[in-house]
Amino acid sequence: MRIRQFIPGLVAALAISLGGAQTAMAQNKISCKFGVLGPANTPSTIAMQLLVDRMNKDSNGAIEAQLFPSSQLGGEKEMAEGMRLGSVCGAPINVSVLGVWVPEGALFDLPFLFRDDEHVARVVAGNVGKQLAAKYEPHG
Repeated sequence: MRIRQFIPGLVAALAISLGGAQTAMAQNKISCKFGVLGPANTPSTIAMQLLVDRMNKDSNGAIEAQLFPSSQLGGEKEMAEGMRLGSVCGAPINVSVLGVWVPEGALFDLPFLFRDDEHVARVVAGNVGKQLAAKYEPHG
């Protein structure tokens, strides 16, 4: 699966979830910070920039998303904690960092666990994914 396939759904889901989140509001605009570890020319930063640009465009001004590359918002642990607190809207975080809160999530760190992208999508959308997602909810 390609990141571009997920962007419209991510924009919609994020816009809905941020509606009740404690984020900076100015003139009915949601201010949203995204962080990445790498500099502007790395694949993860380019992908996140696509998401940020799409959010800004598709929200018709309701969301003002910004990308902070090069660890400007901290390392993965700090960004994950920022997401829990509501000061960071998103960042690509390794499952191992989240293992502090949900050790069962380390399941997805196992090598060769999935046959292909479709297998991943089925597991994440299925019972295993739903059970794991429920374990993350109490942690924000």
